[in-house]
Amino acid sequence: MLNFLRERAKEILTITVVLFVLSFLGIGAYSFLNQGNGEENKEEATSALGLLNGKPLDGYYYNRQFNQAFSNIPSEQRMLLDPDVVDYYRYQAFQETVANMLMMDEANREGIKVFPQEFNYRMEQLVKAYGLKNVGALKKLIKDNKIEWKVFKEQQKNDIIVSKFLGGITSRVRVTPLDREMAFTEAKVRHILIKVDQQATDNMEEDLIKLKKAETIYEMVLSNKKNFAKIAEKYSEDTASAEKGGDLGWVGRGQMVPEFESMLHTLTKGEIGGPIRTIYGYHIILVEDKREKDKPADLTDERVDQIILQQKQQEAIQEWLKPLKLSANIEIIDSQIKAYDYKVNQQYEEALIEYQKALMANSELLTYTQIARMLDRLGNKDEAIRAIRKALILQNRLQGYRYPSLYFAGLDLFIKYKLTDLYSSLIDDALVTFKGKEVVLSVLDKNYKNKMTKEQKSNLDEQLKLIDDQKKEAEATKKKDSLNPFSALEALDSLTENSLAK
Repeated sequence: MLNFLRERAKEILTITVVLFVLSFLGIGAYSFLNQGNGEENKEEATSALGLLNGKPLDGYYYNRQFNQAFSNIPSEQRMLLDPDVVDYYRYQAFQETVANMLMMDEANREGIKVFPQEFNYRMEQLVKAYGLKNVGALKKLIKDNKIEWKVFKEQQKNDIIVSKFLGGITSRVRVTPLDREMAFTEAKVRHILIKVDQQATDNMEEDLIKLKKAETIYEMVLSNKKNFAKIAEKYSEDTASAEKGGDLGWVGRGQMVPEFESMLHTLTKGEIGGPIRTIYGYHIILVEDKREKDKPADLTDERVDQIILQQKQQEAIQEWLKPLKLSANIEIIDSQIKAYDYKVNQQYEEALIEYQKALMANSELLTYTQIARMLDRLGNKDEAIRAIRKALILQNRLQGYRYPSLYFAGLDLFIKYKLTDLYSSLIDDALVTFKGKEVVLSVLDKNYKNKMTKEQKSNLDEQLKLIDDQKKEAEATKKKDSLNPFSALEALDSLTENSLAK
């Protein structure tokens, strides 16, 4: 979902103030990544990302959205992020930037402006959020974080404009009794997808061919319901789910596109529906089972309505954006983002080329992981292993940060191909490199312990026990001090005596 759509569209001047400023200033960002030189001029910063209808994408907005993705992740967990997750955040930030620029263009066409009192109110909210004295102190904070005040002002005004524009789209959205019922209903679903090229939606001839194919398969499954999974495995063009017989698992409200969800909740257990058209193509849906979820005791009806309303507002905006994005000329220039786009479309050779370009541009060690994965998917096992080993060797030669995710990627690949000596050696290295790092050791314990030698398991257990003992000791000391009203005085006396002695 788009991050900026998480805000209530009706509450035009209300923002998640602290989160916004943290992400804009880069506080809490994924510090391992190269986010560019702050001294670049705007044209250089934007043209490297991509183009929207020939216009460079807003690099400042992109960086803000990218950083915001990490702001809710505890700092100790960020080191565990897999490169696939980071690439996903990059791609989402790119899409959000495109959507924001499209909405800004439409808002400008409608002549939406920011009134001085609106901007001033927003500044007041930021000042209050940081406990600052005045706007002058806010300006200093912005400057200290190497952000130009005029850029900050422009982004703030753009946010207000977009919020006002969104209000026009979502003002008619309402929560219905059916929405409330669906909020606590899940369905176990299988589907068959016949893809339609999103860029060829105006091609009625192609669309008709796809529809006829979907209808033929629909008739096939109606007469042979028990073999839905086998038919999905053979004919579905959603390759990820086709391998599992079209299984999508348990699906709740807000997880699927609106058209799919609408049909899903009209079907009863064991019923098949379709073909229905979504942005992906034609779907045939089987509801294998349905169940009611328990409503959390602390979740009020009012809060449920708020959550549903936010989801429906997001859906309404996505529906509005859909034709604009399809008709827009969107060019991805950034190799990392382009590689991810190819990868999700299962164009692994193209993705490999772009990851190789990215590696040449930024020399980022984690890019070797993506190169290795693409090589592996293309069946080039030896080259994949060589890429991971090269990254691990380079990391050991260079001084600086050690990437847990690089170790995990290496272990996964070595274990997959039963390269016992390599993964055993890498486990030894990890146990030394991340000694005392509970968050990394816990992953090793959970995911790789069954591949360890007896000595490695003993080493890991001892490290985890030591960490646990230290935590218990610290907690006991804290509790003891809280129960002793004289502890602080004793500490002060001790400090005073030492000072006098000197």
